[in-house]
Amino acid sequence: RDAVFAGKSLDVEILNYRRDGVAFFNNFIMLPVFTAGRKKPRYFIAVQKNVSFLRKGRLPRKWTAPEVSMYLEYRGLTNA
Repeated sequence: RDAVFAGKSLDVEILNYRRDGVAFFNNFIMLPVFTAGRKKPRYFIAVQKNVSFLRKGRLPRKWTAPEVSMYLEYRGLTNA
C-alpha cells in the first residue's frame, strides 16, 4: 500500500497457501507506469510468479485441520 501511495516500485516474496493448506512462495513485482507530464503514476503493472522451487525444501509445514478451520472462520468462509 505504501508503495502505491508513494508511486514507487515493489519487489517482495510472499508466503501463500493453496486451498488444501500447502504453502508456496510468490515473488510479487509491481511497477509504476508514468505518462508524459505527470509526476504521479497513472497505472501500475503487477506480476507474480511462483518461486517455491528456489526455496528447495524450505517450505513451511502443511496446515493442520484446526488451523484451516480457524483461518476459514476468521475469513468468514464457514457456516458457523
